[in-house]
Amino acid sequence: MQSSEEYLRDLKQWLRDTADSPLEEMSDFFTKRLHGYEEHMSVWEESYQLFAEILPLECKKILDLGCGTGLELDRIWKKIRTLR
Repeated sequence: MQSSEEYLRDLKQWLRDTADSPLEEMSDFFTKRLHGYEEHMSVWEESYQLFAEILPLECKKILDLGCGTGLELDRIWKKIRTLR
């Protein structure tokens, strides 16, 4: 698994390399990357888990902007299921 530092370095390089490329539709972006997306995002697993852990139990609503596959929400649902 890639470290967060390596991920950010690679992301910055990708941004430089694609700065002059036209933007993709969001659905096309995910369709092209679906196969490895969750593995690619696994560098944030610790953050997803931490968010679920610090979320107050009395929390009734969460705003999810829908910018991914729901990896953060998956950790929250797992937390809720274990508490029931």
